[in-house]
Amino acid sequence: MAKVAVLVPNQELELIAQPLTEEFSSLQVMEVKYIRTAYAVQRARELEQQGCDLIVARGVQARLIKRSVRIPLVEITVTPQELASVMLDLKEELELDCPRIGLIGFPNVGKSTLLSRVTNAEPKIANYHFTTLSPVLGVVRVDDEASFVAADIPGIIEGASEGVGLGHDFLRHVERCRLLLHVVDVSGSEGRDPIEDFKLINKELVNFSLELSQRPQIAIANKADIATQEQIDTFKAFCHEQGIQLFVISAATRQGLDN
Repeated sequence: MAKVAVLVPNQELELIAQPLTEEFSSLQVMEVKYIRTAYAVQRARELEQQGCDLIVARGVQARLIKRSVRIPLVEITVTPQELASVMLDLKEELELDCPRIGLIGFPNVGKSTLLSRVTNAEPKIANYHFTTLSPVLGVVRVDDEASFVAADIPGIIEGASEGVGLGHDFLRHVERCRLLLHVVDVSGSEGRDPIEDFKLINKELVNFSLELSQRPQIAIANKADIATQEQIDTFKAFCHEQGIQLFVISAATRQGLDN
């Protein structure tokens, strides 16, 4: 059962949030607590040590916490009157035990952009490495009754299984995912080889956990809008040889996403 904590910056919000914990029947709500901003980071670090899986926080507190701990965080920016409906809307997003897909791949291949296109998440997106420093969750709605959680898992680079970069912290987040979308920059826009990147990431999964390396994977060839046909065909041939299902897309232009 996933452990969730809700930290709020004033007592009025705390009074509204407390009764709502009964709605999260499939979650272990560790606390719904009013806390002063000066102590928010300290409390978040304590929750991290206690095995908390997700923190819900607001405003300045949320931004401070996000920079200080590696627990997934849902930021709410609402008035006290709106908190009740927002928390109930978040219920589905907080269901960490529901079918979950993880986006893996090297930094700057477009995972955050892809997540922002197919879910309600609003991750930080910029053209530099490690823009995402904590897992970002979003809900993909298939229809009125079916949905699943997708997570952008950052920090998996060569050497991650030995603790390089954000290392073990985020490989553990991958363990919660039932299906992995392995995103590569098929255009090689930063001088990288998408086939070598694909192999390196999978090597880190094997080194970390043989069971994890055997999770189902789908390859996502992103940035197809700036790739040559030869680059796309080469990666297609590689995936065919490996028996891996492939989708060719451009998250930036939505190419391949609407079908």
